Amino acid sequence: AEGVALRRQRREREALARFVRAFALHPTPRAAAQMGLAERSLADWIDAERHLSLALGSGDPWVEGHREALEFALASVQKRLGWLHVEVDESGLELRVDGSDPVGLPLDEPLRIAAGRHGYAIVEGAAELLRSETMVEPGLVARRSHSVAGLVRPSQAQAGEPHVVTPQ
Repeated sequence: AEGVALRRQRREREALARFVRAFALHPTPRAAAQMGLAERSLADWIDAERHLSLALGSGDPWVEGHREALEFALASVQKRLGWLHVEVDESGLELRVDGSDPVGLPLDEPLRIAAGRHGYAIVEGAAELLRSETMVEPGLVARRSHSVAGLVRPSQAQAGEPHVVTPQ
């Protein structure tokens, strides 16, 4: 109730903190829906999609009573998302997007990501091997493929600067 009152006052960040606490104590579909709605207001598209989808897949009576509004919210979130799929010709490397924590390559599936321009790096341990950027269009998969086999590794290089790839 407190989180809903905060949302009515447009205090979304505070409301989200309340919903997160409530969900941690009692993970209900209603709490997931409320988190998703607050995250949508805060333009946190990935978490909003995750929480709204979780709620809508539950069959919960409260969610069913609000299904139309929740589906509308989810559709509006999904219009702001795309996917990024990066392939490399070596194993044991990782992908870092917009400075986030690295994920292992090869990717099992494309990464869900907000539409727009994103910088990414191919890393090996703490060393950045390649840096590039790409545009992710809403609803589409941005596919990028890189050959890193011929790149000079930091242990072989004098300057240690990563290879920069011109955006596609």
